[in-house]
Amino acid sequence: MRRRFVAFVAVTLLVGLLMQEVSTALLLRMARAGHTARDYGLVISLNDLLIAPL
Repeated sequence: MRRRFVAFVAVTLLVGLLMQEVSTALLLRMARAGHTARDYGLVISLNDLLIAPL
């Protein structure tokens, strides 16, 4: 039982790190393309709005 829990925590940590990396990479990529922080916020908000109805 403990091994399953440790495996679950490890996988959850890896998924969390991956999601954080994607968010950071998107911000840096948009900044290099000349977009503002407001543009990034709009993209993230649109993403949330598209996912929420599901």
